[in-house]
Amino acid sequence: MTKTFAALLAFISLLVAMPMPGSGTTPPNAVPFETIQKVALTWAATEYPGARLGTAIPYVDENGNTVAWMFHFRTDGKSFPGYDEVAADVQAERQTLTMNTDLSRWRSKYSHMLVSARRDRAPVVCFGYGTSDYYAIAAQALARARQSLGSDAQLSRIYFVSPSTYLEFENTTGGRVVLSEHFERTWDSREAFAGYVVAAKADMNRQFPDDEAACAAVHEREWQKAAKHDLGSFSEVFVPNSELAPFYDWSYGCTPTSGAMVLGYIDRFQKSGRLVDFFYQRRDNVEGENDWQIPNVQYECAIEM
Repeated sequence: MTKTFAALLAFISLLVAMPMPGSGTTPPNAVPFETIQKVALTWAATEYPGARLGTAIPYVDENGNTVAWMFHFRTDGKSFPGYDEVAADVQAERQTLTMNTDLSRWRSKYSHMLVSARRDRAPVVCFGYGTSDYYAIAAQALARARQSLGSDAQLSRIYFVSPSTYLEFENTTGGRVVLSEHFERTWDSREAFAGYVVAAKADMNRQFPDDEAACAAVHEREWQKAAKHDLGSFSEVFVPNSELAPFYDWSYGCTPTSGAMVLGYIDRFQKSGRLVDFFYQRRDNVEGENDWQIPNVQYECAIEM
C-alpha cells in the first residue's frame, strides 16, 4: 500500500456527515434566494453545460447576516452525491494532480459558484472547478475544533469576509471556535472574531478609501444584467480563441497570476512562444502548499507589479 493511498484512506475514515451551517439573518439590500439561485443556474449552464445542481451553502458575515450562497454542481451530469462521497472524491482528485498535469485541460467532477445575497455587491463573486471549503477542508477543521471543544462540536457557520472564508464550530454547551481557511489563526468566540474583522476593515478603509455609493451603483447595474440572463452583456470585448488561455496555479498574488495567463495566451495565439520561457515548482508559504507549473513570467510580473 502506497503512502498516498494510506493517507487517503486515513482521511476518508475521519469523514462524518457534515451538517449544513446556519443561514443567518437577512442582510441589507437583500436579494431573494430565488433570484440568487436563478443566476447560479444560468451561469452554470454556460460554464458547465449539463451540470446538475447539488448543495447550496449559506455564507454569513461577521454580524451573522447571510451575504452569499455557495452553489455546488456535478459537472459530469450524474446525480450529486452525499457529503462523504464528495469529500472523498475531492481528496482523490488532488492525488491525480502532479507537476506534469496540464491544468488548462484538467477537469473535476464538481464545480462551485459563489453568488452574492446583496444587491450592492457583485452578483457572481467567484466560480471554478472543484468544491468549496465545506467539502474540501471542513472535516480537517472539525478534527481541530474537537481538540478544544470536545467530540460534540459541529459546524455552525461559514463566514465570508472577502476574499476569505472562516469556519465556526460549536458544542452543546455553547463553546465556539472560529478557524481560518488555512488553520493559521483561531478565535475562541464570535465576539473575538467579529472584533478582528471590524478592525481589519477599518484599517483597510483608512489605507484605501472607497466610494460605497458609486460601487453600489455599479453592482446594481450588474444585477440588472444578471436578472435578464443576458450573459453576453458581461463581455464587452470578444476574445478570439479564448480556449487557448492557459490556467496557471495561483502564486505570487492574483494580479501576477492573471497577468501570466494573458502572456501565455499571447504566446499560444500568436504562436511566438517567446514570453513564457520555462516552468518550475515553488513552495507557497501563503497557502502552505507546493505550486506546480509556475511560468517564469509570473514571478517577473510579481516583481514589476
